[in-house]
Amino acid sequence: MTHRMGLRSRGIGSFFAGFLALALLCWAVWLVRFAVNEEVFQGDSVNLSRGSIQLLECLKSPVIGNCSQAGPYALAQYIPAVAMAIFGRTEMQILTGLVTVSLASFFLSLGLVYASLVRQKMRAQAAFLTAAVLGSSFLWYAHTTYGEALAAFLIVLFCVLVVQKSHWVLIFLAALFAATTKGVAAPFIVLIGLAILVYQAESATAFRRHSLWRLGAVALGAFSGYALNVCFDFYRYGVFQNALYAKYLQSGPTWEDRIVFFFGQLISPNAGMVFFSFGLGLILAASWWFLIRQIRIAKRVSWKMLPGLLLALTYMGLSFGFSSWFAPYGWVSWGGRLLFPWIPGLAFTTLSVAGLDFNHWLRGLAQSKRRFAVVLIALLVLAVPQSLALFNARPHHAFFSGNAECPTAAQIEVDQTHYYRCLVKMSFPTKTFVLVNTVTKRPSREGKAFTCLSLLIISLLMLKFRREASSIGGSYRELSPNPPQLHG
Repeated sequence: MTHRMGLRSRGIGSFFAGFLALALLCWAVWLVRFAVNEEVFQGDSVNLSRGSIQLLECLKSPVIGNCSQAGPYALAQYIPAVAMAIFGRTEMQILTGLVTVSLASFFLSLGLVYASLVRQKMRAQAAFLTAAVLGSSFLWYAHTTYGEALAAFLIVLFCVLVVQKSHWVLIFLAALFAATTKGVAAPFIVLIGLAILVYQAESATAFRRHSLWRLGAVALGAFSGYALNVCFDFYRYGVFQNALYAKYLQSGPTWEDRIVFFFGQLISPNAGMVFFSFGLGLILAASWWFLIRQIRIAKRVSWKMLPGLLLALTYMGLSFGFSSWFAPYGWVSWGGRLLFPWIPGLAFTTLSVAGLDFNHWLRGLAQSKRRFAVVLIALLVLAVPQSLALFNARPHHAFFSGNAECPTAAQIEVDQTHYYRCLVKMSFPTKTFVLVNTVTKRPSREGKAFTCLSLLIISLLMLKFRREASSIGGSYRELSPNPPQLHG
């Protein structure tokens, strides 16, 4: 009887896995087909396409400081665009190619984090993280010409290579490319790498003996990427900074506004991570809560708490840095565009170095019907506008084009005070809610069907998370040669 029940259980498991794989395949094909055929180009991508062609013209007769017309964007954004321009692609073909790059970055990021977590014997965490990504703003950026999906992939790739203890040359190259995604990326790449290496060393002595050379590869790669960005700025503008962006630093928000934007990056209904990437935000917020609790109990920061502390500092540094920018959420965007590329990598790293308390919380979440139902419902509800946004919504034009919160269009060039006042109002609105407007904007039949399929897949992944919950926490020591012990 027991043998027969075991066979039946394995049969049900195989059918479930096959159905989930088929649903994911259909969903992926649908997304690719829609994104490639849509040909809607967002933000400044047209300027990037033209700038990449202009950059090639500059390189034919290189003169330092005479290529500002190439545009102000980070080096990583130019790499695919210039590569296509070299092969004679037109401006429109480059834009279509950038959509393909975003799609590839999305699927590669998903595959990397899932495979790495499974390799670490974290099947439940892999299912949860996949469901969280599918219900996040990453889905919207996967079908755009923006460079954020590529940036997210490069950061995820760096995190995965360090977690997997890859060869130092690969770590160096991954850190270098990740650092070219933004001019300020280098120190945060080092912080993430340091957090992983501290976790892997398990003690200060082991870190000094075995991890310093890997940290050197991370630091050398990150600051080499920073140097490339600076040299690129020097070639374009003749000065060692982005001259176009530098002028905006003189018209940044007040300290009061920065605090509003800092909290807005997390909890703003029109831009915050909690609303636009709920599952990923839940992973990060839960890890912070356990870290704070452990520090309060121990009344000190132990070695095993350092990885969590370093990851929390990384998020806070990024969030406050972007909140000090003149466009804290990334100008025309969906959610917090500037912060978004870092969230998948931070969530993956958090799961990879999570402490026993956090893992026990995940296990309790899976085994408690009430808590599981609450999280599942929240994930599904907030995933609806993420899917519908692909079909019937324009991004944060509402922040600047006039709305119920701020009837007069917000333009920093016209009235700086009015511009920041509108951003503050839209961060915590009373009338204009981007996600609600997306859902109530009469979605197309295709949008409704795609959203239903997305919700089905997220539900199946969460059921897989619950099914695999026995691998979390208590039994983890037997399953992994390097059990997570972040929180003492």
